[in-house]
Amino acid sequence: MTGAAISTPAPPAGERLAALDIARGISLMCMVTVHVLDQLCDPEIQSTSLGTAMYMPGRLFDAPVFLFIMGASLAFSRRTGVKEGLIRGFKLFLLGYALNLVRGTIPMYLGMKWGLVPLGDMKPSDSPLSLFFEVDLLQFAGLALILLAVLNRYARRPVHWLIFALLIQFFPRSLAGATTDNALVDFFLNLLWGVSDTTHYPLLPWLAYPLFGKVYGHYLAAARDKGTYFLRTASLGLLLLIGCTPVLFEDPALQAECFQRTLYGFKSTPFGILWHIGLIAVLIGICHRLSANRTDSPFLRKLEFWSRHVTVFYCVQWTLIGWLVIALSDIGKLEGAVFMAFVIFTTDLAVKGWDRLTTARPLPPAGA
Repeated sequence: MTGAAISTPAPPAGERLAALDIARGISLMCMVTVHVLDQLCDPEIQSTSLGTAMYMPGRLFDAPVFLFIMGASLAFSRRTGVKEGLIRGFKLFLLGYALNLVRGTIPMYLGMKWGLVPLGDMKPSDSPLSLFFEVDLLQFAGLALILLAVLNRYARRPVHWLIFALLIQFFPRSLAGATTDNALVDFFLNLLWGVSDTTHYPLLPWLAYPLFGKVYGHYLAAARDKGTYFLRTASLGLLLLIGCTPVLFEDPALQAECFQRTLYGFKSTPFGILWHIGLIAVLIGICHRLSANRTDSPFLRKLEFWSRHVTVFYCVQWTLIGWLVIALSDIGKLEGAVFMAFVIFTTDLAVKGWDRLTTARPLPPAGA
């Protein structure tokens, strides 16, 4: 150990780094906060001081952190082949639509049938069919894993991934929403750059986050002293934050996106992506420092546990919120905080149950 950084030896392939797990656990908790505020709470709450205090951290640390760490974690995975990546990505892509069915289409259909959803207030994007075709995080993650597996086969040098990530940021936003008269072509265009209000994570330019994460993870896996690496990348991240902030806040439109209800536009601009990459590097550096004391912190161990079961956690929390939506809407600040705690607590119980069911238990000794 040095005075500047906590030294961490390189983990064998397939093992995990606590800093990445803690950071991803934070992103999962932030997702619950954002989903409850978006889906259950009165939109006016987000314009209050308390609403902003809850909403802003969630928006800053949710999807970008999740996707960056997804890319970084590939360097520590045993499943590094193209075939494994294609299969894993395709399964995740299909799981996204299965989740849409369970947390969106079915509850909305039943809510309409039972009279719980006022039809006069529904938007076209709220219909059961539209909710099924929603492009959310799992669809994006599956497609990203497929593309990263192919990229890993034909462009193995990190400099190529970095160039690709930088080029993606400058994808012309004017193309977003462009469609054809062909339904099949439009389906793929929707995945590529988004042609409907129900596409939250189009590949362009969101693919930049897992690509930057892949570069980060490659050099992290190669670093002999992980503590020094975390410290140096956090320092570089801080420089990115300082350098990008003045550019971002010169644009009044971006200022509005930062401080109003949505941050999606901010997160998908070239300097917005770089700003978030800097923020993520700083966050992971902080998580590394915290990880030294995680044995004494039930909260940090809980974040690691959620990260180890990231897909289960994500699906359970969305399913709970999707069914709550048909019975609850426009709730107040206090009720919103209560339901955030309820969703996190219930999701944690479900993840614990899943862990018990799927974790191999040692066999009893012979004759026992």
